[in-house]
Amino acid sequence: MQPDSILKKHKKVTDYRNSAAPLGVPKILRFTGATILLIALLFSVNHSSRAATDIERGRQIAENQCARCHSIAREGDSPHKDAPAFRILSAKYPLEHLQEALAEGISVGHRDMPEFEFNPDDIDHLIGFLNWLNNP
Repeated sequence: MQPDSILKKHKKVTDYRNSAAPLGVPKILRFTGATILLIALLFSVNHSSRAATDIERGRQIAENQCARCHSIAREGDSPHKDAPAFRILSAKYPLEHLQEALAEGISVGHRDMPEFEFNPDDIDHLIGFLNWLNNP
């Protein structure tokens, strides 16, 4: 390749990078738009992984505190005949209303249900898991 043709090729690349986008968008706006898109994508991925972690934490709480009586899976019966499966709770109660009961201690439910009190973070995780479980 001749030096002149290399310079012409380089000039075309440089001209393209300095030119407006096909819709007449200046270079700075293309850069800004790409940056915003990248930030939004990273936020979305971070938010999704955080939500998955919150749901998993809620599942762990349900497994440790509730699974001896309640089914915490998307199918199958509860081990205790009077304990509703968690996947159908939203059909019986608005899940948001369980937050107060979980904070103050659930003392109703099936006849031999132990009383539980959860801290605010655990309540958020558990409600997040119940929402996920009830809305496949």
